[in-house]
Amino acid sequence: MGESARVDELHITPELCAAVIVDPGELHANSHRLRRLAEHLRGQLHLLEHVGDALAGAHSVPGGAVSAAPARAALGVGVFRLRRLCATIEYLATSLGEVAHRYEEAERNISDRFRAGLSGGYQWWRDTFGTWFPSPMDPLLYPVNRFFTAGAEAQMQALTDRPLETLASPRMRIAAIFSAGVIRYNQLRALSPLGWFRLLPDSIGTATGLRRALSPIWDPNSPGIDRAEGAALAHALSGVIAPGGDVGDGAAVGARVVAAVHAGLGHQRIKMERIGPKHDDGDPTRAPVRTFADSIAVMKELEIASGAQSGELRIDRVTSAQGEHSWQVFIPGGQGFDPRDVHALLHTVSSVDSNPTPSTAMVISALREVGVKKGEPVVMIGHSHGGITGSMLANDPRVRAEFDIPLVITAGSPVDRHDIRPDTHVVSFEHTEDFVTGLDGVEWRAKPGMTRVDRTLGESSDPETASGVGPVHSHDYPNYIETAELADQHPDLAHTRSRLAAVIPEGEVETFRFRAEITP
Repeated sequence: MGESARVDELHITPELCAAVIVDPGELHANSHRLRRLAEHLRGQLHLLEHVGDALAGAHSVPGGAVSAAPARAALGVGVFRLRRLCATIEYLATSLGEVAHRYEEAERNISDRFRAGLSGGYQWWRDTFGTWFPSPMDPLLYPVNRFFTAGAEAQMQALTDRPLETLASPRMRIAAIFSAGVIRYNQLRALSPLGWFRLLPDSIGTATGLRRALSPIWDPNSPGIDRAEGAALAHALSGVIAPGGDVGDGAAVGARVVAAVHAGLGHQRIKMERIGPKHDDGDPTRAPVRTFADSIAVMKELEIASGAQSGELRIDRVTSAQGEHSWQVFIPGGQGFDPRDVHALLHTVSSVDSNPTPSTAMVISALREVGVKKGEPVVMIGHSHGGITGSMLANDPRVRAEFDIPLVITAGSPVDRHDIRPDTHVVSFEHTEDFVTGLDGVEWRAKPGMTRVDRTLGESSDPETASGVGPVHSHDYPNYIETAELADQHPDLAHTRSRLAAVIPEGEVETFRFRAEITP
């Protein structure tokens, strides 16, 4: 009865069905491939028909008609089936071509409607009222225009380092600042009365949120803030440091500040070294890490308080009975604010919005160092900042061109701003009271490719767990290990557990350990 009560503490949100992305070009290419295959089969069919004609002439040979009859019958059946197969393939080729044309026509219609409708109305508003007064089209155009942010900024940088000084007129200068209207945020709107009006509640929200988030430092009985309040704090703080922008914009500003710190300290490279074995690394009988709880428990040995050095990383190679290799990468959480530490909390702001960090550079270098090859599955496991790093690497197309990462396990990590590839699954352990999981500012929701395992510690059947408060209680790994233990027992997670068991088989384990630091 006790175990049944405990597993009910979890709230499990399985992955949604991923959206289907259709590429008409691929449909056309596959249609051509099918047509070529049908043509090849038609050629083989003609050869078989010639063989049939030769067998039909066997009646002129004494006894030939009788001896050739079975072969003619079998050949006739084969020709009939091959003819039907050719017809089916040609039908599929035609159907694929028609579907591709329909998608292309639909895309043209949508594009024409957008240009004639929303874009036209937005341009009319700007021509009539200028750029100081926000357009009602902004909420509609923002999700679309955000796709072009990086390209627009890169073009402006490519034209000149000082674009405002080279443009001819004030109107052109204003247009340069606004670029495509609502791309990310703009300075003029931030300085307008509307911008000042928005800045006031953001400033109040930031001050209030930070005070409540930090209150457990001087008051151990303070509960701090929870995940939803963490998301609100992230939005308010971003509104202050990147007026008019979202959490991604705030993270970008924070990343530039950290980059300036490294530049001021003269940091130019990451120095990584292989370190010796620890704990039971040399035990030839030890088993691979094949449960969620054991995976997150590895974080303890990587913690500085447990004797580890800053900037450590562990990689396990599991060799199956068939000689095939699988890999596990264990990435610790944030380790203070020392700029030399590759896992420093200073770098977390960059990784929340999928920007490269020293942690990601270290992991990639370590994977190359131990000899991970394409086709050998890698499981990324991390707590807090480590989970962000693992999720970002698993879904970076440049990393995936070199490594296969089918599974990511995170604990207390804000990873909702990361896209998830169709061939990757993310298992995210989150506590309701843990404000860190909300710092990406994304509203909690089900997501394709992700299984969420949520737990409200205050509702635990264990009185000690239920009575605990503060971020140390809700965010640090000990309670996440307990949550993972519940997940290892929960019947609704059998399919999710099978993913880990499928990637990491029973076999021999070899551990590689590295340490890195940022140096001049």
